[in-house]
Amino acid sequence: MTYGSAVLYEGSCETTKNLNIGVHLIINIFSSAILSGSNYTMQCLSSPTRSEVGNAHARGTWLDIGVPSIRNLRSIAKRRLWIWLLLGVSSIPLHLFYNSVVFTTLSGNSYFVYITNEAWLSSSNSLIFPDSGGYGPLLSELVDKQLWKANQAGSLQRLEPRSCIDAYARSFISARGNLLVITSNSTSSSEAGEIFDYASGGEITITGGQDATNLDPYSWICGDSLKCLKYYTSSTLGHRCEEYEFCDVDALGIRNNPQNWTLNQRKVDYCLSTKTEEHCKLRLNAAIAALVIFTNFCKALLIITTYFSTREHLLLGIGDAIVSFLSHPDPVTEGSSLLSKDDETPHQKFSSSSFGPRPFHLSRKRWLAAVSRRRTITIFTTAALSLIICSALLIYASFNMKGAKPSDIWTLGFGQPSENTLITFAGIRRRMIRTAGLLSNVLIANSPQLVLSFIYFSCNAHLTSMLAAREWSSFAKTRKGLRCRWGNGEGMIGMISLRADTRH
Repeated sequence: MTYGSAVLYEGSCETTKNLNIGVHLIINIFSSAILSGSNYTMQCLSSPTRSEVGNAHARGTWLDIGVPSIRNLRSIAKRRLWIWLLLGVSSIPLHLFYNSVVFTTLSGNSYFVYITNEAWLSSSNSLIFPDSGGYGPLLSELVDKQLWKANQAGSLQRLEPRSCIDAYARSFISARGNLLVITSNSTSSSEAGEIFDYASGGEITITGGQDATNLDPYSWICGDSLKCLKYYTSSTLGHRCEEYEFCDVDALGIRNNPQNWTLNQRKVDYCLSTKTEEHCKLRLNAAIAALVIFTNFCKALLIITTYFSTREHLLLGIGDAIVSFLSHPDPVTEGSSLLSKDDETPHQKFSSSSFGPRPFHLSRKRWLAAVSRRRTITIFTTAALSLIICSALLIYASFNMKGAKPSDIWTLGFGQPSENTLITFAGIRRRMIRTAGLLSNVLIANSPQLVLSFIYFSCNAHLTSMLAAREWSSFAKTRKGLRCRWGNGEGMIGMISLRADTRH
């Protein structure tokens, strides 16, 4: 176990990807089930009893029946209120952490690239290196003991120019390592058996500091095709390039014209690549797993407690309310069949003039009229803000991809790792790979799910309100049965018609 994470699988990146999809499919099925059960239990807990409705009517206000309701919470029993709050709070860590119990780590190799010719491959003379800034002995040992001997042993894989570009023009390389790029032999005897140039690749720096924006892992491929964006003058090195343009093998035409691919002003004939084992990992974070298990246990315990301890006859739906009010009419609202929430004052009170008989005026009502203005404003405001923020972030990301056009965002792939999809901050350091850093990354990645879940539950309440109003209105048209959760003391009410006599 490393930094609180256990390795469940290590090996092929494709296998790791498939396992990750399967595991997260199972995780999301379980999380959807537990959150749906929690949501239904919270709706039941916020449903009023007949006595709570009577008390609200006596105060000149009303309660919601058959829909998820927050306004009911101030009128329900304290025990149900506390269980409702605990269920709501316990949903937050599930939204933030459930999908991150199991995660993958990608193995990306850094590598050295050496540009040489076939004369060097068959030479047994001392190797000649360009100026390496003091690293000549290290490079000599690396080439002599690894690449040169590997080629002599026939363990390097030959790649034609197009295949070489496709294999190494990637953000992360898991199955390949050091590379020899073989160029055409020169007629100059001074270049026989020589390493003409070397470079490195596969490195993406996001650890902050001066290299925080080093997001060009295969710039060596573009070599001679890159334009210099910024020059500097050194007293020892003279006029040198400080910053090159981003390497885009497609935009520069290198991928589609491999026969004209040149490095160090030499035409590339083929490449000799080192094959490496993949080390992608499927990991489980123990701290997050413990938190999720504990939260699930608490949520399940609360649901079971609600099921066995709630003995009040809650008015869970329209049918329950109809049965209750027909069996025991409400003295406060008796004779006020046309009373509606439109009669409510700004202080959520019904005036005395609202009660009693009144003339009926036929008018068409839209479905939206069944939903309170506050609920409508909340859902549309939240959805609009979410769309605006997501659109702004998408536009910002599209126009800040190094070496890519905004339209190239469609070629990145869904959920595929890329240097253009990394979130980099100047303050990020190596400690971010530890448990505390992992938790920070999890919170950043999953925080939008809280907003989406809020929008989902708001939409659920929105639609439920409209369907409940439709169900209530439908009794005036068609004789139908009631959907009841409770009996009336003498068995369930079967068929009741609430249709008014058309003669009146």
